[in-house]
Amino acid sequence: MTEPITIVTSIDTEEDNWDPAREKITVENIRELPRLDRLFERLGIRATYFTTHKVGETPWCMEMLRGLAATGRAEIGAHLHPWNTPPVTLDLTPHNTMLGNLPVDLQRAKVESLTTILTQGLAERPYTFRAGRWGLTGLTAGVLIDTGYRVDSSVTPFRSWEADAGFSHIGAPINVYRLDGRADHRVPAPAGELIEVPLSWGYTHGSWRVLSRIDDALSRALPRRLGLDRSMEMLHVVNHVVLSPEVEALDDMERLARKLIRRGARHLHLTFHSPSLVPGLSPFASSARDVDLLYDRIAGLIERVAARVPVRFATVGEAGTLLAPARVAPVRQAVPVAEAPRKLAVVTYHFPPDPAIGGLRWSGLTKYLGQMGWRSWVVTSARNDTPAPGVTVVSRARFRTLNDLYRRFSQWRGQGAPRRPGPGAGVPASPPASDMWAWSLRYEAGVLLSLPDEGRGWILRAALATRRILSRERPDVLVSSGPPHSAHLVAWLATRFRRMTWFVDLRDPWAGPLSDAWRDTPFFRSRVARWVTTRLERLILTSATGIICNTREFTEALSHRYPDLSLQWVPNAVDRSLLPARNGDPYPGLALSHVGTMYGGRDLGPVLRGLRKLLDRHPEAATDGTRLRVAGHIDEPYASEVHRQVADLGLGQVVEFLGTLPRAEALNLVSRSRIGLVLAQGQEFQVPAKLYELVAMGIATLVIAPAASAAGSEARRVGAVAIDPEDIEGIARYLHDVRQGTVPAVSGESADYRTLAPRVARVLTHPPAPGVYPTQELA
Repeated sequence: MTEPITIVTSIDTEEDNWDPAREKITVENIRELPRLDRLFERLGIRATYFTTHKVGETPWCMEMLRGLAATGRAEIGAHLHPWNTPPVTLDLTPHNTMLGNLPVDLQRAKVESLTTILTQGLAERPYTFRAGRWGLTGLTAGVLIDTGYRVDSSVTPFRSWEADAGFSHIGAPINVYRLDGRADHRVPAPAGELIEVPLSWGYTHGSWRVLSRIDDALSRALPRRLGLDRSMEMLHVVNHVVLSPEVEALDDMERLARKLIRRGARHLHLTFHSPSLVPGLSPFASSARDVDLLYDRIAGLIERVAARVPVRFATVGEAGTLLAPARVAPVRQAVPVAEAPRKLAVVTYHFPPDPAIGGLRWSGLTKYLGQMGWRSWVVTSARNDTPAPGVTVVSRARFRTLNDLYRRFSQWRGQGAPRRPGPGAGVPASPPASDMWAWSLRYEAGVLLSLPDEGRGWILRAALATRRILSRERPDVLVSSGPPHSAHLVAWLATRFRRMTWFVDLRDPWAGPLSDAWRDTPFFRSRVARWVTTRLERLILTSATGIICNTREFTEALSHRYPDLSLQWVPNAVDRSLLPARNGDPYPGLALSHVGTMYGGRDLGPVLRGLRKLLDRHPEAATDGTRLRVAGHIDEPYASEVHRQVADLGLGQVVEFLGTLPRAEALNLVSRSRIGLVLAQGQEFQVPAKLYELVAMGIATLVIAPAASAAGSEARRVGAVAIDPEDIEGIARYLHDVRQGTVPAVSGESADYRTLAPRVARVLTHPPAPGVYPTQELA
């Protein structure tokens, strides 16, 4: 015997105010429900009234709804409008009207508040739920499970709400399925506790598979910004139809019902809003004639469907019980991220054995993620024939570009082309006023050829390689890491017209915010560079699933520029297994060392003055071997300045300049020292990578940086000491304490990628809601 088609009818039972509002709210449309119930009684419809908090807090409304439920033909569910359901703590913006965009704790508080008010009014708690504006995500499903809901009805198959600051439901099943609160809300979870009864959406013509793919492509950020989604709708290339008497003609609804049944749908879900029962309250019913037409369409659709196939009627809750697939597992068990095999693709220009420090971040993370069961594919310009277990390196060499030819030509002529130097490189002297126009034109042309950065000849080759990996390996997550930020352009190109969880990892700011040390560099003084970089950054960040920054201060600053994006901060670290142990033959006396390039306001002066003060108070220190050893390149004009400071302070016998050392010798120098120095002046949002190496090696680490800077706060987190550059007395006191042996040793655990990897796995699999970033330390 053929199973009858289950007809489900749900009404968003809400306030009169069609646009989201918090003041002057009325609920007079509820008085029309008895008339609607009489129609339902005649047709045999069993309705679900999804009720908002504003209706729930109005006594006469709840008395009416209790009466409808008492007939035995209806159920009362919960309908959450985030903008006016307590607690109301966020600004009224399109982003904040979507429940799934809110912090999980706030989602839970609102669900509990709505549940409480409805339970008080009904004398029994609701077990069915609908998110306002269809704002459901997998995380929201988890909140519903935790708060005792059994059935949800917020998913609209074939429809995306991303243009309204919401979520795409494209790809969701047309039949009832289960959710577990961990996976994507469109993906059935056989062991899930929450039953999803989706709405009836579809198309009236064409191939649904093709149209769904077009829909998915049009829901991306760039097509939406170009207005392609609305153009296709207006031209009827993509003709969405929903079983709703508010917005669809009877013939279109009947055609959709037939197509859904042919595609194997076991239920048809009719839905509309209670304000449409009163003329003028919704955009769908401006007159009494429109309201009458809504009633006629309801009756007409039921009669036409019943004439073609056997039907039965059910509330949303009853349909969930009737049609939900049996649960595979009776108990909901949380699976630790470490036990869930995952696939990760990483795009990063630098990677070992490339000596650039930027490549070490994902080298360390993919290594230890591999020990947790992850598999990683890394697209890079570096060649690595011995990657860690579980890591596959796909190398693509950089092509020559016009900028390379331009620079060679400029060098041949004796004038360097504009390039992107490090901070502190200085600004070229301005030409005579008579030549300013021509000089500026040549300068901007040179900058244009150098954009976006040194990875420009690598982008297309890397994008093709990445796209092949996405097609062949189907990774769960894609991460692009920069600088160079051309890696993000690679990921953007590789993910066009493809649904992918993609994180942009910003190890340094891109278009901003800029630290003081970078503001006077030639690159950032270019109008062309600022214009192009700002727009590239916005394109990339608004296209990605989430953004990862490496300092809390950078994350907070970026959140002010992009308040609607999902941001997370993941600090840097080091792979301690690659670092030498403390040398058993330490230098005598108080041995200080600074290893690394000095540029961009990194000033050794405060340490020199602090050391001078120590020697003045304890002259014996000068004879017991106390030394400051400086290794690494020092940019001019600061090289001359630091030598002058040493001479002026009379430290010529105490300070040694060793020049640039091979890495092994530099690490040996550090391991024999008692104090490692990190200079971080003028870098409000960045942390020198040397901090993590020193701490991981167990060296007492002194960071010269303002307390409120990223380096200052990170130093405190990992166990180093941060002292303001102006606090010379504090520096001298710290040097004395280390000399006396009263400064406790550091463990280095918090600066190890092995320790950080499990938390990174959690970030990649459970990104925070847009507009929210963690305030607690990550590791």
